[in-house]
Formats: sequence, C-alpha cells, structure tokens
Amino acid sequence: MDWKKRWTALAEFLGQALGSDYEIAVHDFTGEEPRLLALVNPQVSGRAQNAPPSNLALDFWRSGKYDFQMVLVTKDDRVVV
Repeated sequence: MDWKKRWTALAEFLGQALGSDYEIAVHDFTGEEPRLLALVNPQVSGRAQNAPPSNLALDFWRSGKYDFQMVLVTKDDRVVV
C-alpha cells in the first residue's frame, strides 16, 4: 500500500473514531502545487473535497520551516499542536 492510501485510510479512521465534529484533512505537498488528498467530515469547515489547502497549510509549505508531523488546527485556524 502506498503512502497516499495509508494516510487516506488513517484520515477515514480518525474521522469515524473522533466523530462528525472533527474535520480530518490530509495534504499532498509532493507535487508542484499542493493539493488536498483526503477530507473527512468536510461539513465542519464547509470545504469541498477538491478544495485547495487552507491558507495556514500553504503558509507552512511556503515557509519551508515545517516538518512532516501531525498538526491540529481549530476551526478559526489556531494551531494547537
């Protein structure tokens, strides 16, 4: 199983385990333009499955000061972890 399928499966699991009050988004930053790979419970933010990454995710990507770890973000774009 490739990494994209594993992360998508993890997002689906977390969405079910945490419930419908939690949106789970997995971004793919491997190409020229980042894209949303998986989106579970999109009703939380109102984003569509094919939406671009959030401004917060794009800021992380553009800064080059990120590492690939899980980041928790509130509905109003505050970083929790």
